[in-house]
Amino acid sequence: MQLGFTTFPARAKICFAASAGFDGVEVALGRWGGKDYDMTPAAGRKARDLLAKCKLKPLTVSLCENYTEDPDPVGRIKASIAVADIVGTDLITLNAWVPRALKKEEKFAYFKAAWSLFAKLAEDSGKRLAIENCPHDGANLGSCPSAFRRMFELVPSRAIGLEFDPSHFIFQFTSVPWDSGC
Repeated sequence: MQLGFTTFPARAKICFAASAGFDGVEVALGRWGGKDYDMTPAAGRKARDLLAKCKLKPLTVSLCENYTEDPDPVGRIKASIAVADIVGTDLITLNAWVPRALKKEEKFAYFKAAWSLFAKLAEDSGKRLAIENCPHDGANLGSCPSAFRRMFELVPSRAIGLEFDPSHFIFQFTSVPWDSGC
């Protein structure tokens, strides 16, 4: 396990991560935190150069936006793969976004169609896709163990895994108090 945090490519944040002893950072690109750090080669080069100056490694490239709202979601995954190459990581983190209005089975069908393509792109490029576990009010299909099992059955690819972000357990009301004896 490596410890890091998500940040857009800003020198102060990346150099803080290095000075505080983090292993690296998850480079947030796309629309994140109300700002647009587009998933472009230029953004990737900027992130790579900042990481090098601060002597910090990229843990992942994070596609922070809801790709279901993009007219070309496959293009967004391709762009993420290209930027991951530039930044120097084989790991891309993202949510398993599904349109909220869909019924449960329709959400799994949407996931299978989209992620079959995403998995093939990742496999062909030697990249891995890690699904973040934040529920996002039902827009992220990947937010509980039963959904994860079903998702991995629908798209059985070694290029797909999970990102462990313990902060999301707070959103899901599953955090365990430190003094519980667990």
